[in-house]
Amino acid sequence: MVTELFRWACVGLAIVAACVGIGAGLDYGIAVPAALVAVGAGGLAIWDTSQKDGRRPSASPSSFEAPTVGVRAWFTGGSLGREEIVLLLDRLDREGPRPALPVRPPEELRRVVELPVREFRLYVRARLERLEGAR
Repeated sequence: MVTELFRWACVGLAIVAACVGIGAGLDYGIAVPAALVAVGAGGLAIWDTSQKDGRRPSASPSSFEAPTVGVRAWFTGGSLGREEIVLLLDRLDREGPRPALPVRPPEELRRVVELPVREFRLYVRARLERLEGAR
């Protein structure tokens, strides 16, 4: 709250100082200091805005962003990687065509994770095709 107030005070000061500098016209004794105050206050406002990430978390995005870097590694990551893939597909299903999809029971998850490699890849392909077809 204090930071927001400080930031807007700097913006307001910069605007007022710029108006004073412009209104001073050729009176450099007023115009130059006013311009310096305007630039300084504007700089402080920008600096304060750039520092906000360290003070408070930014809002999380409203839409789901799929992790693209780790997915390829999950295919070679054994049972934990496979579990991540299945859970990601379930999450995509819930956020897309099937919002009422129930939570997968641990036994069913274990059954899918323990499929042979070829069958697991066919399972993933079928789930992806179903997701893409629902668009």
